[in-house]
Amino acid sequence: MERTNSLKWDTITRQEMAMILVRAFEYKTGKPVPASVDASFTDGANISPWAKNAVSAAAELGLIQGRGNKQFVPKGHVNRAESVQVISKLLAVS
Repeated sequence: MERTNSLKWDTITRQEMAMILVRAFEYKTGKPVPASVDASFTDGANISPWAKNAVSAAAELGLIQGRGNKQFVPKGHVNRAESVQVISKLLAVS
């Protein structure tokens, strides 16, 4: 298959997924997500500054969680199981 649009096939990181989730949550509920305190992930220092609020908000809302040992792994790629889980959680929001 020829790649005509390179971004179409790129993977996304967990911190990027958190940003997408928060924006989708705000769109679905019609309400802005309030700024939240930093999520207590042991690798929180590795979360990019632009994603910190989104990661904390998504974790506080129960849309996303760490991978184990209280680590978020912000620059790790989202796998299929995680994608299905977060989409399911987002769809369940009323």
